[in-house]
Amino acid sequence: MKSAATGFQLFDTLYKNRENADILVSIHLNSNRGGIIGAMLKGTTVFYHGGMEGLLGDSGKLAKSINDAVGKNTSLSKNKIRRDHGNLGILTESYMVAVLTETGYMGADIAYLSNNANLKLIGNNIALGIVEHLSCFCP
Repeated sequence: MKSAATGFQLFDTLYKNRENADILVSIHLNSNRGGIIGAMLKGTTVFYHGGMEGLLGDSGKLAKSINDAVGKNTSLSKNKIRRDHGNLGILTESYMVAVLTETGYMGADIAYLSNNANLKLIGNNIALGIVEHLSCFCP
């Protein structure tokens, strides 16, 4: 089992697989790499695991919905929606639609991320992205 995830993350993912959850959203803050480049990195990145369908697959669509929602009314820049190439165990081991969000950098975004109201806004926007994604599947 190739994985960069911790044992707890994989246990949690395997539990959710067993419980037949519809989606999995793993929320993180990105660490600062330090130096000049680390100080310039900012904003959100949403990772998804998918095959050849890429952004057209369900995980890619969920990643886009969340990325768009977080970027709407926060000062965080929308960075990228990136396909995981097997390095994020929580995504590769999931049977369900799954994404991992990096919602800001601990370097350049730290002032914004230190405000509880901003964290609540980010969380609410992630929820709105999930609702947007799930509403696309309603008849």
